[in-house]
Amino acid sequence: MKIMKKLLLYLAKKNKFSIIDLVEKFNINKGVLLHVGGNVGQELPVYQLLKFNKVIWVEGWPPFADELEEKIKGLDNHSLIRSMISDANTSVVNFSIASNKGSSTAFEVTNIWRNEFQNISIDSFHKIKCERLDDVLLKKNFDSQIDLMVLDIEGSELKALISLGDYINRINFALIEVSFRENFVDGPLFVDIDKFMANHGFNRVYLKAGAISGDALYKKMNKLNILDHIYMWITGNAVQLSSSLKITKVIVIVKNLVKRIINE
Repeated sequence: MKIMKKLLLYLAKKNKFSIIDLVEKFNINKGVLLHVGGNVGQELPVYQLLKFNKVIWVEGWPPFADELEEKIKGLDNHSLIRSMISDANTSVVNFSIASNKGSSTAFEVTNIWRNEFQNISIDSFHKIKCERLDDVLLKKNFDSQIDLMVLDIEGSELKALISLGDYINRINFALIEVSFRENFVDGPLFVDIDKFMANHGFNRVYLKAGAISGDALYKKMNKLNILDHIYMWITGNAVQLSSSLKITKVIVIVKNLVKRIINE
């Protein structure tokens, strides 16, 4: 039993998702970190441990931005941009406030999302005007390389990527939340994000898969060859198919069971 528990512990550590581990594994420079969808700064303790020279938070819902601003007060290397990001400055979104805050979204959630997150409710809706990310950065006279960009905006990831314009060429790594199923009405799927990133010279180097969504890390390359494109297309579609067949959900259940066994 002890041997089995040690094996399970080893496998759990190998598959544990950690931004800290990713930064170390891929030798990501700790210069500038851009986090779009800052919410209330849940990642702040991790970013403090990583000691990036500069952390730029982008958050467009005023109550969340107020709470985030309070948390980073006195931290000279942290700054906040109050902006709701989309692919057009004329866009107005019906922003949904979720009961857990972190799942708040500019997209309408689907029944797939509701069935998966039955403990989360959408409590209110608010009209908010959006801005393009490149315009926001230009206003701040931002002209540095972005060592790591984190996109966690519940369905708006592709719109944010499009809104980067030429700033996409300043990004070295991008950690993006991705949907394996139709979690949001007219929202992008994992393969849509993969295609956009590949077409802009990014190779997917890491993927953490949950039941219906996950996190993908992309690395800027000089140029992707045809085999890289084919690999991303095959693996991307395979993961989405696995999610549709609920295979990824089974994997998540097994992982949770392993955690319980380890903690006993």
